[in-house]
Formats: sequence, structure tokens, C-alpha cells
Amino acid sequence: MKKRTKIIVIILAAALVLGGLSLYYLRYSRSTLAVGFRGWAKSILVNVGAPDKEQALSEAKKALPKGWRLVDDDIVGFTLGLPKDAERIDGATPGIAVFEGDGYRVTVTREWSVEGNVPDYVSHYYNRFILDEGYQAENGLTLISHDVEPGHDLVVLRIDDYDGLDTYAYANFFSSTQIFHRVMVKYDSDSRAAEHMTQAILNTFRSYRGENIQPSQTVYNPVANPSWNDETRALYDRICATGSTLWGIFVNKGATEGLDVTIPAMEDVIGYDFEVVLGYAHSSYCGEIMEFPTEFMEKAYANGKIIELTYQLTDHNNEKLFAASPMLDLYKTGDNEAIREFARGAAEFGHPFLFRLNNEMNSDWTNYSGVVNLQDPDIYIETWRTIFRIFDEEGATNAIWIWNPHDRSFPPAEWTHYLAYYPGNEYVHMLGVTGYNNGTYYAKQHNEKWREFDEIYTAIEEEMGTNFAEFPWIITEFASSSIGGDKAKWIDGMFNSIEKHGNIKIAVWFSSADHDENGAVARPYWLDETQETLEAFARGRARQG
Repeated sequence: MKKRTKIIVIILAAALVLGGLSLYYLRYSRSTLAVGFRGWAKSILVNVGAPDKEQALSEAKKALPKGWRLVDDDIVGFTLGLPKDAERIDGATPGIAVFEGDGYRVTVTREWSVEGNVPDYVSHYYNRFILDEGYQAENGLTLISHDVEPGHDLVVLRIDDYDGLDTYAYANFFSSTQIFHRVMVKYDSDSRAAEHMTQAILNTFRSYRGENIQPSQTVYNPVANPSWNDETRALYDRICATGSTLWGIFVNKGATEGLDVTIPAMEDVIGYDFEVVLGYAHSSYCGEIMEFPTEFMEKAYANGKIIELTYQLTDHNNEKLFAASPMLDLYKTGDNEAIREFARGAAEFGHPFLFRLNNEMNSDWTNYSGVVNLQDPDIYIETWRTIFRIFDEEGATNAIWIWNPHDRSFPPAEWTHYLAYYPGNEYVHMLGVTGYNNGTYYAKQHNEKWREFDEIYTAIEEEMGTNFAEFPWIITEFASSSIGGDKAKWIDGMFNSIEKHGNIKIAVWFSSADHDENGAVARPYWLDETQETLEAFARGRARQG
């Protein structure tokens, strides 16, 4: 009897372990099976308690203003009333429904709150900037109204002194679950048709059972700049054709100690000269305009390096998010003399460089992110194209443009999906990807976990690979912490797996550190942290040949 009981216990324990592993696999794996299962499960959760389409259309029709018509979307799962001139606009992702008419644009998404109190979630993760009086004053915004009702909330504000779609209305429609719908309307405050649109949408909006989000049908292909000089075109072609990863490095004080001491010291140990170096520039810092980093660029070029230059529209190194937004200012004015001067410096430099503009925009930690700039990815797209145009007009056609979203959107929302920020094929030459092994310093605060290189980049490839298979990829910055695991072993694993990701042409190690609020090192990313980490990199490079 005891033997039989023991066997039963072992079987039950094995079943629990296998069940746990299966659940973990289905929750976190990027395999087709696991992704499909999660899509099926989400479709079930999304439609709990939702009415069918016919019922929703019938109810909405009763509240439809005279002369208006109903629009709907089976993927997002909604219907609402708009003026008869409203036309559906094909967006980058089917999870976003967009309609346009004379003097207005309407964007609708179906969202999921990761917290139980959905209105509080929306208030913080979506509206904390637009409802902040200091942010409004800094950015020339006027709050017109803010209404919170049991079934929805509504924020309406206006951009002062802007000749365009200057008024924004954000309506969030809540359900009995953590599913809700977000409707953003932007319109010309002088438009008669738009004057009553917000109230009409509130009256006619109905949700219904939606469908799974399907892959994007947009075609993504890089378009080479016809104005490139021969040297720039040759570099781009070389990068695209490389069959083995080119390695790059970022170090602090790159223009001085970095290029003169730190990088050469690492190269001596590794037995390899980094082919790429990374530098940063901001539009300004504490009111001081930042010029094109000519000294760094010329020294790096003289040393035979390919240069990746990151340019960010921020005045406070992305540390004062409620301050004036340089991106919003550029959007309002359509031009900027400081950016023109920066472009003239790039043109004078003359040699090709990789230009990463406003990376990780689908986040909530940069001054140029969507959530900071009126929750409107169109602002990002418009300013990207403006800067591209300025560079072209100033003769800075030696830039190879890198578009670099974060692999995970913050907040995790459909409206801030990375594809919503895509500027267009003619404005992007390379896809930038970024994924760090952050380590476990913040395991309790942020649930951070040790992640191997292959885990990170297989997930990125499965997320972005279908859309951007035709682009050369660059890991614009990445690294591994040493807190929570064996960093040298992580580097060994990196070299064992990176070549299977064929689109990755360049990988740039971020050899620095993140610090906590008390100044202690939280994420030591230094490549030269120990002799063992440098030796691991040397081993991997030697195997590459």
C-alpha cells in the first residue's frame, strides 16, 4: 500500500511539474504554437460579456445624428457614428482603426488594463501628462474639460497657437472587465463638423465581439536615399552584404578617453578592433543648444570606425518629462534653426554615419515618446519626416537613418504599438533593435529576470522579423549585467547564437552602467568589467573568424 501511494505521489508531482512547465511555455514562448494559444486565450477574454455585432449596430443607429453614418471594425470590435465624409485610412497595424474627414481624424483601439481599476490605470498610464497643469503650461496647452462618468472618461484639450488639428478629445469606454476601448479625436477647432463630434461619439459608441488581430498587410522595404554620395552608398551596401556580425562599442567620454584609451585597451585584450562606435547628442541641454559632435566624428572616422550617432529631442537628458517637449515644439512650428545647424554640421563632416533618431519612442521614459506627446504617434512620424527633410535641404545626405522602437511598448497598449510610429519606407534605411539582459538587481521592484541573449533576440525576431525581413538590422545598443548570473557565460552564449539571426549585421555593446536612486551600480554593463568577460568576448570573436 505504501509503495502504491508513493507511486501515485510521484505521478502527481510529475504531472504538476509538467503542467507548470507547459503553462510557462505557453505564457512566455515565442513559438507559433504558444503565440497562437495566447491569441486564442486573449480573444476569449476580450469577448467576455461583449454583445454581438448586430445588437451593437442596432443600438448605435438609434443615437445616430441625422446625416451621419456608422463606421465599424471587426478586429477592434466597435461601431460609432461619424460624419458622412469619414473615410477609413489603412494603418500600419490592424489593431488600430483610423478614420479621416474634413478637419478631423479619429483613432480607435481596444485596450487591456493590467490593473483591476481601469479608470485609475488610464488616468496614470495614459493621461498623467495631459492632465498635469505644469505640463500644460510648459507646452502651451489649454485643458477644455475633463469628465469622469461610470462608463467612460473624457479629456478635451487644445494646442494653443497651432494652425492645424489643434484640439484633442480622448474618450475611454469601460466595460465590466479589464478590456476597454480608447477613442482619440483630433480636429480643427474652427471646424463646424467637428464641433459636435465628441458628444456624438459618446452617444453612438458601442463595442461588440472582436476578432484576433491579424498580421500587418503593410509592405516594409528600405528605400535607399538617391542623394547619397558614393562613400555613403558603399558603406550601406557593405553593411547589407556582410555575412558575419560587425561589432561595435559605446564607452563614456567617447571623444577623449574613450577613443584614446578605453577602447584601445579593450581591443588589445580581445585581439579585435571594434568596427563601430556609438555616440550621443541631444537637441539641447538645460537651454544650451548641442552642436554636431564634429570632434568625436572626425576622430572616430580617422580611426577607421563606422559611427552610429544617436540624436534625441530632449532638453534634460530625458529626465524631466513634464517639461517643455522639443518634439511638440517642432511639430507646432514645422522647423527649427538649431536642428538645421546640426544638419549643416553633419553635411560639413561629409562622411557616412549611421543616424539613430529618437530611439525607444514607444515608451514612457523619453521626452519624445508617444505618451509624453499627446498620446499621438502621428506627432513622432511628422517630426521624423521634418528632420529628414531638414537634413536633405541642408545637404546632410550622408546619414543612414535607423528607426529603433523598443521591443516592448510602455504602456502596453495598441495605440502605442511600435508600428504606429513607422515613418515610411523612404525615411528608414535600417531597423534598430535593442534588448538588454538587465540582470536581477530590480527583481523585487520590477520583476526583472536574467535573460539569455538568444531568448531576447529570438523574441524580437519573431515580433519584428515578418515585417522587417528586407531590412538590415543593427543592435544599436545592448549588454548583459553581471548581477544575477554568469556574465562571461552569457557572452559565450551570445556568440553561439547571434549568427543564426541573419538580419543582424551590427551589434553595439553598451559598456557603461545604470545606477539606482542612491548612486549605487544597479546594472553593471561594462564589457571590461573583469578579465573573464573580455576573454569570453575574445573567444567568441576568434570563433567567428
